Amino acid sequence: MTITTAINTIFANTSRQDDVKIPAWVCVQDAKKRDAENIKLYTAEEQRFAEGLLGTIGDVYGRSNTYMNYRKKFVAVKVDSPRVRDKVSLAAVRLDCWCETNGVEKVITRHGNFVYRVSHDVIGTLV
Repeated sequence: MTITTAINTIFANTSRQDDVKIPAWVCVQDAKKRDAENIKLYTAEEQRFAEGLLGTIGDVYGRSNTYMNYRKKFVAVKVDSPRVRDKVSLAAVRLDCWCETNGVEKVITRHGNFVYRVSHDVIGTLV
């Protein structure tokens, strides 16, 4: 048995459905395509609000990469691998309080990333 066959056998026996990995470039291309389709659903004012939210979150979590995606029903701002120093800062606490007050949902993924979701309806009321 060759090493490649052994590795493939081990991977086939230990992998689960949710462990199947898609190449990163495929995910990036899909996200860009969906983003380009969904941005048309938002007005210029709503887009400016979303860009401002991205900037604010980027300022709070300055040591992490932040991304924004337009979805059909909401705008998602992702904070990739937030640092502990940023999580416990006064700015992060203020941001979380503002989000709770204004209906912005904060989701913590299983990998520890933060996703701030603003529904289309909430954006309309905040603009």
